[in-house]
Amino acid sequence: MGRLVLGLDIGITSVGYGVIDIDKYEFVDYGVRLFKEGTAADNETRRNTRGHRRLISRKATRINDMKHLLKSLGIINEDFHSLDNVYEIRVKGLKEKLSNDELATAILHITKRRGSTIETVDDTEEASKETGELKEILQANSKKLADGKFICEVQLELLNNGESIRGHHNNFKTKDYIKELNEILSHQELPEEACEAIVQIVSRKRAYYEGPGSQKSPTPYGRYIEANQKEPIDLIEKMRGKCSVYPDEPRAPKLAVSSDIFN
Repeated sequence: MGRLVLGLDIGITSVGYGVIDIDKYEFVDYGVRLFKEGTAADNETRRNTRGHRRLISRKATRINDMKHLLKSLGIINEDFHSLDNVYEIRVKGLKEKLSNDELATAILHITKRRGSTIETVDDTEEASKETGELKEILQANSKKLADGKFICEVQLELLNNGESIRGHHNNFKTKDYIKELNEILSHQELPEEACEAIVQIVSRKRAYYEGPGSQKSPTPYGRYIEANQKEPIDLIEKMRGKCSVYPDEPRAPKLAVSSDIFN
């Protein structure tokens, strides 16, 4: 067989190919491979799955960071195991000092189940049905705390009545979990800096402008794009192009105030 050349015709849902023997000027093989056309539903499925993976990853990171902090504070050691009666422990911590194991159990439980950061109901048509339902649940559950109750008291009452406390219907706002956590910490003999560090881990949320990935998990779409990168890059600056008149200067945003004034 002589020298072969591969030709490809790449389309959205197909790839045509042809293999030619350029010494004999003959087709060796040719054909087409068809693929299923992507749909909006497929994109939504991938997006939801990707979001779910990120939530699981961030929850695991948050719990590990809290464990490292509690170890550094001398509250737990390598042999620590969470206690079983966690809701009773959380209620107890609202009024009295807890043992180290009890305190760590309560803190780690709140760290794992810190609720939702969605705070307000959005009436726009773009809001998804699932998000809208979650916001209604958050509003309804917030009313259960109107009399000065804390989340753990509501959940313990449900458990004692034989009701389930799992699922979206039992979701509360993150700020309500933080309120409970602050109340528990106020009865413990911990330095103020330690309490602030604990609350910061529970309440932290990745800002939209930080993008995906991290220093340990770089990605070309985030602030850390390569391994061993020490400082994060500015994603906004990364997306800004250069001016056509002044090549060394970055472009101003299209809707910048200065642009409106100039125009």
